[in-house]
Amino acid sequence: MGLLFTSDIAAWSKLAAYVVITGIALELAHQVYWKLNSRLISAGRKHALSAVGAACAAALPLVSVILVTWLFCRFVDAQPLSSVGLALEIDSFSLFSAGVFVALLCISLLFAVGARVGWFRIERSDIFRRSVPSFCSGASDFLLAAVFEEIMMRGYVFMVIYSAWGGTAAVFGSAAIFSAFHFIKHPRMPLIFSINAFLFGIVTGQARLVTGSLWVPMGLHFGWNLA
Repeated sequence: MGLLFTSDIAAWSKLAAYVVITGIALELAHQVYWKLNSRLISAGRKHALSAVGAACAAALPLVSVILVTWLFCRFVDAQPLSSVGLALEIDSFSLFSAGVFVALLCISLLFAVGARVGWFRIERSDIFRRSVPSFCSGASDFLLAAVFEEIMMRGYVFMVIYSAWGGTAAVFGSAAIFSAFHFIKHPRMPLIFSINAFLFGIVTGQARLVTGSLWVPMGLHFGWNLA
């Protein structure tokens, strides 16, 4: 019992330290990103160049998460970064693409049913004709956000909970932390958004548990953000 209790304390401490340090690193990275993005906009450069620069600046949060995760894997767990589910296999791209496809299909069906029953109306948009650089920049932001959030939640957080308490706890625990993370970041958003984040976290957590990697969860997250 004493050994189990000590193990629980170690897992909780490691989990708390990772979440707090990653949260601080993300906050700093986002502040730098917004400052760089503001300077690019105020510089009055060509729109395409501004979009490319903004996309590069948007990679800062991802870099910060990868760095913190690598430090924990290397010096706390004595494991490679790939241990969080980032092992590159021959089917990694196929798994990622499958996740994107499933997410887009689900959102498309939701919109089709909603439009059919009159919940909302779908109108034609000319965003691709008028603002392709902005769309590409936004898509790159969605991709980067999906990758770094999955590395955090279904990567290291999932791994710590799974090692200490098993698969079911990892799925629901990582989903709860994912939901809380979004609530803290956007406290003025309606409660339904936190509930949605929790349910989505269960789906991506289950995908992580079944496949053993982050490629499907990242694909699901990117497809969901993009839609």
